[in-house]
Amino acid sequence: MEFNKPAPLKMTGNMTQNFKFFKQQVEIYMTATETDGKSKEIQVARLLNLMGTEALKVYNTLAPEKEKDKEISAILNRMEKYCSPRTNEIMAHYKFFTAKQNDDSFDVYLTRLKELIKPCNFGVLEDKLLKTQIILGIQCRDTLERLLREDMTLEKVVSFCQSVEAAEINCKELGKSAEVHHIVNKKFSSSKSKATINSCTRCGNTHSINACPAYGKVCNKFKRLNHFSSLCKSKFDTVPKINKNNKSNFKKENKNFFKQNLINTVDSETELNDDDDLIFSINQVKLSETDYKKWFQIIYVNNVQINFQLDTGAETNVLPYKWYKIINTKEPIQQTKTKIESYGGYKLSTIGTVVLKCKIKGFVKNVQFIIIDHPNCVPILGLNTCISLNLVQRINQLNVNKSSKLDKFICTNKEVFEGLGTFPDIVKIKIIDGVVPKANPPRRVPLAIKTRLEQTLKTLTNKQIIEPVNEPVEWVNNIVIVEKSNKTLRVCIDPSELNKYIVREFYPIPTLEEIIPKLTNKNIFCVFDLKDGFHQLKLDKKSSDYCTFSSPFGCYKFLRAPFGLASIPEIFQKLTNKYFGDIDNVTVYFDDILCATNTIEEMDTTVKEVVARAKKYNIKFNSNKVQFYQNEVKYLGLLFSKEGMRPDNDRITAIKELGIPKNKKELQQILGTINYLRKFIPNLSEISSPYRELLKKNVIWQWTDKNTELLNKIKNLISEASILNNFDINKPIVLQCDSSQNALGCCLLQDSKPVAFASRSLTSTESNYAQIEKELLSVTFSLSKFHNYIYGSKIIVKNDHLPLVSLMKKPIDKIKNNRLRRLRIKTLPYTFNLEYVPGPKLFIADLLSRNIVHRPVNDDSELTEIVHTVQVAPELIISGEKLKLFQKETQDDEILSRVIKYYKEGWPKNVNKNINGEIKHYCNNKVDITVQDSLVYFNNKLIIPKNLRKTILKLLHETHLSAQKQKSLVKSIFYWPGINSDILGLVESCNICQKFKRNQIKQTLINHEIPKLPFIKIGLDIAEFRGLNYLVVVDYYSRWLEIIKIKQKDTMTIISKLKPLFSKFGIPMEVIADNMPCGSVEFQRFAKEWEFEVKTSSPHYPRSNGLAEKGVDIAKKMIQKSNEDNQDLELYLLNYRNSKVAKLDYTPAQL
Repeated sequence: MEFNKPAPLKMTGNMTQNFKFFKQQVEIYMTATETDGKSKEIQVARLLNLMGTEALKVYNTLAPEKEKDKEISAILNRMEKYCSPRTNEIMAHYKFFTAKQNDDSFDVYLTRLKELIKPCNFGVLEDKLLKTQIILGIQCRDTLERLLREDMTLEKVVSFCQSVEAAEINCKELGKSAEVHHIVNKKFSSSKSKATINSCTRCGNTHSINACPAYGKVCNKFKRLNHFSSLCKSKFDTVPKINKNNKSNFKKENKNFFKQNLINTVDSETELNDDDDLIFSINQVKLSETDYKKWFQIIYVNNVQINFQLDTGAETNVLPYKWYKIINTKEPIQQTKTKIESYGGYKLSTIGTVVLKCKIKGFVKNVQFIIIDHPNCVPILGLNTCISLNLVQRINQLNVNKSSKLDKFICTNKEVFEGLGTFPDIVKIKIIDGVVPKANPPRRVPLAIKTRLEQTLKTLTNKQIIEPVNEPVEWVNNIVIVEKSNKTLRVCIDPSELNKYIVREFYPIPTLEEIIPKLTNKNIFCVFDLKDGFHQLKLDKKSSDYCTFSSPFGCYKFLRAPFGLASIPEIFQKLTNKYFGDIDNVTVYFDDILCATNTIEEMDTTVKEVVARAKKYNIKFNSNKVQFYQNEVKYLGLLFSKEGMRPDNDRITAIKELGIPKNKKELQQILGTINYLRKFIPNLSEISSPYRELLKKNVIWQWTDKNTELLNKIKNLISEASILNNFDINKPIVLQCDSSQNALGCCLLQDSKPVAFASRSLTSTESNYAQIEKELLSVTFSLSKFHNYIYGSKIIVKNDHLPLVSLMKKPIDKIKNNRLRRLRIKTLPYTFNLEYVPGPKLFIADLLSRNIVHRPVNDDSELTEIVHTVQVAPELIISGEKLKLFQKETQDDEILSRVIKYYKEGWPKNVNKNINGEIKHYCNNKVDITVQDSLVYFNNKLIIPKNLRKTILKLLHETHLSAQKQKSLVKSIFYWPGINSDILGLVESCNICQKFKRNQIKQTLINHEIPKLPFIKIGLDIAEFRGLNYLVVVDYYSRWLEIIKIKQKDTMTIISKLKPLFSKFGIPMEVIADNMPCGSVEFQRFAKEWEFEVKTSSPHYPRSNGLAEKGVDIAKKMIQKSNEDNQDLELYLLNYRNSKVAKLDYTPAQL
């Protein structure tokens, strides 16, 4: 196979960029040609060949003959240094801080700043300084004032500036000329004898179809085209209408203009027969000579990228023949009688029609195109296709006055929209008496985010959301760090353990029946959403202590209510009702404050009072969620207006969009739902009886138009508001949710009666999720979809995936799969129990997930975030090379490859009948199986492929630890069935282990009080082996062991070795040692100067220093084994320190 060679390295122009591009090309080429696997000489020769003559000359001056590089990395490094001149940071700073927007667009200005900031080396301050310079250099004065009013993040600043610029462009477009595009269907009679127009609307006469004398003329009345003054319709029409039948008399000099402006507007008035040909007339109406930017969209057609013009006036799609050849499709062009004419009657050559697969944002649809052979034609998408691909939407109303009024309102009352609010009350969390507190140990975090985490904690501390903890606390929660796509971090806690013991406040939540009377006959509505929700609630000291979490920089505690605490929703409702509930015409439901009045004057008074209360008590609103002076608002999942209350159409969209069944199985799913709902709909079983005939074995599947009409009738019956329950906050809430291969479905029920339905398609990314990930995605989708109904209530969620029940019971830090972690975090704000229900009994959700109309859906940006939770057990870190090896062996392993398949597509149901051996073990433990990065984990332990198990055992046994130590070392990292017996067999068959096997004679030891911190109390002793002396130091708390080689056993030698040890670990309070030499005057003086106490054991009773004696025994075994096996003693110490202490779950290194 031939590959494209990289172009030679250019030694002129921007050499830095030239080299970067050349290096990228070389790396791709080397990988593609498998040069990486060849000898280094061949690699170097091939690189020098690709470099080109000019670059090779330069290289020869950099690398003399005697110092020729033998690796391509060295060659590339030399050339990179030559091509990348040294930068002057001071000049780079000057250029960056003096940059201004001037006349550039904002995106151009932003790109320029990003290029200028690269050589500045600002480090962690880069985003902050970039935001500062964006603001200081912005051209628009109004934009600058708005940016200085509010402390925005970099992401918000960029988004705001782009929005302002887009709005300015749109405003200018409204005043400019516009082309009106439209393609309409017309009938064209093929009969020559019928080509006559009677009483022409342009000239008033009767003439042949191409002989209107008014065509091309300008009327004297309103100076419009193509008609006489007596027949001018300008008093009715806002746009001149051009009839294609008058094409023959149009002036020849305009012919070229017609050819260049192909797809535009037309109007048809001719009545024709059914057998006439179909014509798409294509013309143009131009309001002025000013041009404007057309609307284009890149779409993949048969995986080829094409830039289409979106033409909302067109009723067909056009593809030039040259593009048809480029996409190289196997779809043939079908003949068609369709004809297309341009403005003025210029005929376009239509070759035929073809149906092609179009893809945009993960959504795929078959689209029919008319193929045109014309050099100036551009690809065009018509109105219907634009709608079906979700590229355009109908906007029913544009109310500029309300929008500007809201902006003015926010600007006037900016103090209630900016910053973090604080309710006057101090919140107290109550815990059940007698509960044993749980403190999770501190954890490591990835080095890549450690600096950013420290900065985030400082920011939250400065905002008084958290504060450092400098005293012992009983409750310590797990920290959860969410890394957003813009690299910023969000710090959360996992309060699942704490929530088990919180005493909830049962404050009454208003019901729908209580709210409706307050909104009856109201005409004007406003809704205010409280900003940052629970973070506006301050905690008392004890409650704050409950919300402590550990970090690498010490413990911190939340000063404000974190999200996820069980009792906070009721407390929040009580306080919002306390400060706003007594205002006339105001209804409070958690963080939503609804104002409803009859007149604008009353609304002005109400809003004024709400804002005054917010200012008085320092409560903040979210400016992005204000519904301001509306005739209709969405509240509690319902729509309220002066006409009253009505259900939101979103509740029934999922049912209305059920697709037509393609086979008997899909029809059975629909009938299952019908059977479930029959008690709510009279005669539903009788109405659906024709479908049961289709399911009979001897009946051939054939779906007719009558079947479709009947299905639509049933969908309307199910969707009627009278069938749907009105939501009642006091009744138990049940959510059914399910995921199929391509969609999600859910239903909210009360008293087994549906309240609302919802479904959506999976994106192309989500379709590749494993089944357990899809099922958890269906849970998060249902919770967020029905947020207004369920928030603050304890609900039941039903799902048909059994492993999900086990997963939801795990702490977040125990979930290995990063995507499952992110989804699990999204469920934290809700209180629910997940129950398993077999699939056949999950009627509605199962149907909605399998039988829907697929519409384009954007990927959830939050699911691209990285969740960092570090296990208490040792984190498995695998180098890139080893990772590829593990992944390859896992894919090649017959058993594990089947496990991955089952994990993604679903586990087999009849395990006992059809499956045996090791795979049966995994199927029986499927709830503990996860897959991440093509590796399989069992309870967060990596399952080792069969081919690598001997290698792992060999590495484990490298330092000849005991079988028990090896088991504890591998226990939290690796797994395969029978791993313990394999380790035991290896130890028993090892000659060195058997030679130095410890005699199991128990010796009585003197008990010592265990210290509470590491290196507070240590034991010292001296070991001798083959004429060499070793100082052995053991920490009584962690069992940390140090073995230090010494030349002599005198006091000064011991002191010289202890000083650097104390400077590393700290000075102990107590040292237990033998009387000699630690009982000497010099050692006692050393102890007094360094302020520690020495306790020496009696010569006749050395067992009083039992731990040090045991340490000596362990040290001797290590020294003997390392000498026997010719291994490094430090490697033995490393494995010992990483092995769990007997009867403890932690290693000396962890302690």
